Amino acid sequence: MQYRLTLALLFVSLLLSKISLGAPNVRFGPVPGWIVTVKGNEQQPNPREVNDGYFLNLYEEEFNVEKDELYHHSTKTIVSDAGVQAVSSISINFNPSYEQLTVHKITVWRDGVALDKLQKDGFKVIANEEELSRFIYNGNFKAYLILKDIRKGDKIEYSYTISGSNPIFGHKFYNYFPFQGSDPIAQLHYCIIAPAARQLNFKYLSDAPKPVTTNSGNNVVYDWNLVNLKGYDYVENTPGWFNPVPHVQVSEYKSWNEVLEWAYKINTPQDKLGGTLGKRVAQLKTKYGSDEAAFFRAAVTMVQNEVRYMGVELGAYSHKANNPEVVFEQRYGDCKDKSLLLVSILRSTGMRAEMALVNSGSKGHIEADLPSPFSFNHAIVLAHVNGKEVWIDPTISYQGGKGANFYFPDYGRALVLTPGGASLKAIPDMPGGDINYTEQYDVTSMKNAVSFKVVTNYSGSSADDMRMTLATQSKADLEKSYLEYYSKIYHQITATDTLMISDDPDANLLEITEQYSVEDFFEYDSATNKYSASLYAYHIRNELPQVGTKKVYPIAVNYPFSMHVNVLVNTPFEWDVARKSERISGDAYTFAYDASTHDRQLSLQYTFAFLKDHIAPGDI
Repeated sequence: MQYRLTLALLFVSLLLSKISLGAPNVRFGPVPGWIVTVKGNEQQPNPREVNDGYFLNLYEEEFNVEKDELYHHSTKTIVSDAGVQAVSSISINFNPSYEQLTVHKITVWRDGVALDKLQKDGFKVIANEEELSRFIYNGNFKAYLILKDIRKGDKIEYSYTISGSNPIFGHKFYNYFPFQGSDPIAQLHYCIIAPAARQLNFKYLSDAPKPVTTNSGNNVVYDWNLVNLKGYDYVENTPGWFNPVPHVQVSEYKSWNEVLEWAYKINTPQDKLGGTLGKRVAQLKTKYGSDEAAFFRAAVTMVQNEVRYMGVELGAYSHKANNPEVVFEQRYGDCKDKSLLLVSILRSTGMRAEMALVNSGSKGHIEADLPSPFSFNHAIVLAHVNGKEVWIDPTISYQGGKGANFYFPDYGRALVLTPGGASLKAIPDMPGGDINYTEQYDVTSMKNAVSFKVVTNYSGSSADDMRMTLATQSKADLEKSYLEYYSKIYHQITATDTLMISDDPDANLLEITEQYSVEDFFEYDSATNKYSASLYAYHIRNELPQVGTKKVYPIAVNYPFSMHVNVLVNTPFEWDVARKSERISGDAYTFAYDASTHDRQLSLQYTFAFLKDHIAPGDI
């Protein structure tokens, strides 16, 4: 509970510091004069397609690139009592450290009559830290207004403007525009007004429509006005890079090199370190001397395990890392803080190392994006150890292995922050880890309890994951969860010993042994006078994705993943079972099964692995 208390105190102190500087406020004023007005669409969607008791008559966003302003205007019609609950409040997110919110109007249309609902003293501005669950504090706030006297049949219309943007981007423009939502939209209007001298690049994906482009003085106006849009059917378990919704990316960045130069400028490594960090690095260097791999391992372990993950991403620090010496002193930081810290440590001793940006969801598909800082959501490190490239994620804790031998996730491609670089760099495929289960049943008779022993061996990334579990979960809770898992299979099961855990971090191997006793393992059939028992590789089944009947989208899977399940049944009688083997494979998976007997032992061998991060529709 200590870390939760620390996090809460940090949050309170940050909040108090903001209050002391003056609470964020909401302004009220007229609609800006630069917006493009469109004629409304009076058609309504099919009532059968309306969810949550309301539908969108209009969703409108307009951007003035030179003024750095976003104008939002929407209208929602309530068609049931459930809709009253869903839309009878207004919530607007903004970051007061660089944005100003101006509300223009809030109108309720009832029986054709406009009712002014703009309650200037009714707005409450509260911290909106939705990312705190991921240990990130970004300083966002929410302007919140509860509307009074809202009824079925009302049409709620409101508009506001947000002025300003995060100065860390140097006022360069980027945005993403989807042209479909989960529910129908009667009218969708996007507009960008930009100086002709500021070239915007567009990329249209999934059959996205192109805008109507006109000139207005020194500006170019890009305008989309779409009506009667159908909602799309949300599909679960698709990869993070898959987006079937028509959408367009708009970016003022011309190349990946431009993004690289920007990112390096705000995240330049330190070649010399002082203070507590400098002393600690000197101690490590003295201890390991010329053994570069050993020093590298010690530096990585220090950053991964001694600097906890916590991001205070206020203003420019959304993308700019904090000073490495400060990060080490405070012993917390987010991915970019920890990455710049590790790079600076390595470079201070003469090693070559670079910070790199990746997208953990898009992976290699990031190449399809227009260049922009918003293509990335994670920072990592590329180091050079004894002339060999080594990729490291400083946010992973409790990694096993020796020297430069680390598991690295499947991030696909990275933008390595080396001045003069020009493109995304492919990250080599790296082996993951294996999970090997051996389930042994020792049978003395058909009526007695069966001794059930489970030995699980983890290697590579699987050992890393289990090591993290053991560090964050009590042994008692783990024993309870394991027993509950097998209780769903065997209702009369009891644990006969505590978990036995053996860990070899250097080899990155971890073993867990479980011991149980199972009553009524066999079922007796009086009609046939025979006993039977069910044996199944449940561990593998649990990894299989849930696939719908349509099978038209790629299905995300846990990659890299490899598992072997060895089921052994020892009995007082000899087996008379013919050997059977089967193998099934596809482009993204492989499965093998082998059943055999030897003397008084039945052996069932199951092997399963995913070969890529998704299963294509035709491979299911």
